[in-house]
Amino acid sequence: KKELAPPSGAVKRAPSHDTATSNIAKKEDAAAAAAAPKLKRVNSDPLKDNQKTSPTSFAEPSSGMSSPRLGNRGQSPRGGVPATAALPKRGQVGDASPGSPSKKKAGDQTFHILKVSILSARGLRNADDNFGGTSDPFCVCDIPGKPKSRFQTKVVWQQTEPIWNLEVEMSGVSPTDCLRFNVYDKDTFSSKDLLGKVELPHHKFIHNGFSGEVRLLETSGGTAMSVESYLNLQISPIRTFFGDPKTTKCTVKKLSEGGYIKTGDKDAPKLIVTLVGARYGLSDPYCVCEVPGKPFSRILTPVVQDRLDPEWNYTREICDWEPGDSLSFAVFDKDYGKKDDLLGRATLAAERIYP
Repeated sequence: KKELAPPSGAVKRAPSHDTATSNIAKKEDAAAAAAAPKLKRVNSDPLKDNQKTSPTSFAEPSSGMSSPRLGNRGQSPRGGVPATAALPKRGQVGDASPGSPSKKKAGDQTFHILKVSILSARGLRNADDNFGGTSDPFCVCDIPGKPKSRFQTKVVWQQTEPIWNLEVEMSGVSPTDCLRFNVYDKDTFSSKDLLGKVELPHHKFIHNGFSGEVRLLETSGGTAMSVESYLNLQISPIRTFFGDPKTTKCTVKKLSEGGYIKTGDKDAPKLIVTLVGARYGLSDPYCVCEVPGKPFSRILTPVVQDRLDPEWNYTREICDWEPGDSLSFAVFDKDYGKKDDLLGRATLAAERIYP
């Protein structure tokens, strides 16, 4: 019986072994507590701690040390979120809030989207005077150094005061770009003649837009007489965006032309008008035809010099005409240096035109 009983010393040493083990655990806890200032607060019990503080912060282990409570995988003992997780801040990548602005990357620059409208011109030189006709003007716009930015209006035949009403959307415009406008006379059997040109610097339109007339330069066309010509423009900023200057190209999209939206309806009726002539006294007459209330539909015949019975035989399509529209006609005497004199008016009712 004495041999089977444990030594009295062993029985007394067992409590001291447990005490030593407990002391070791306390030392480890003390070491962890000493390292606690280097760590952020750990939410070991999200359900309980969320009642005390909000929002919950997550621990970020310092280099070269792992917490004995979190383990090597950086997780809480109760299966919480990883200690290395971080919540994204508002406005940074990952923010799903609507309306967040596009972010500028390294090397990106600001580009603009503009609405450019070439409306009309007045006082253009008659480049076909030697041939008994009138200029057939059209306007070309582009950004110097950007060939993809080029666009042009249609040709308005026999007119020194054309109305184009061309509207385009131009994208990829740099803050330092200028807009260049050249007005030409369309010649069938020779090269085009320059009727005038102008460059609009970027500070005139890039922020607040531009609306009004600009005076054309180089309007003489190689002749001894220079005329005073103006181009009517409207430029409106739409929005800005960030882009890589190496890959962002300038593009142009046509919105409307001639005062009406292009619908592509090939079956819509078209109105062709021929202004044949008139009978009146000695003058320099020309005729104007338009749809009342639609100035974009206006057409003008050439001026016939010193004729009693002028013959124009001028045929054009009336833009913006619709079934039910009437036509208004006016004949003027061309007076150089003062306002033209009205010689007479006439109206053609809609029921006499179509159907």
